[in-house]
Amino acid sequence: MRKKKFRVAILDDDPAVRRALERLLSANQFDVQTYETALDLIRNIESALPDCLILDLFMGDMSGSEIHDHLKTKKIFVPTIIITAHAVADMHTKCSNSGISAFLSKPLHGATLIQAIHAAMDSHGIKPGA
Repeated sequence: MRKKKFRVAILDDDPAVRRALERLLSANQFDVQTYETALDLIRNIESALPDCLILDLFMGDMSGSEIHDHLKTKKIFVPTIIITAHAVADMHTKCSNSGISAFLSKPLHGATLIQAIHAAMDSHGIKPGA
């Protein structure tokens, strides 16, 4: 029996980051969908509900934490990891308090991201083969 491939959606406005994360996660047996804008993600998330979201904190249209909060108001609960290249005082605490599973700084270490994805899904009861 084949193991289920976990679905991960990545939202980052930097195409190089999207490509790098897509390659990393695909190489680690994840099914990956990437998005360039918050609107793209929001339009498609219900029809392609991922097992985990990776959201850039700072983007042009909406921040990663705003997207997370928007999805919660629509009763869409997906384990979410925020990534950022900019350290912001108290943002880690704000994200944790709003239910974000992990807050990681760029540049990302592949093993750390993979561990964070598995921990986020595990905390939401998402298991292999589920």
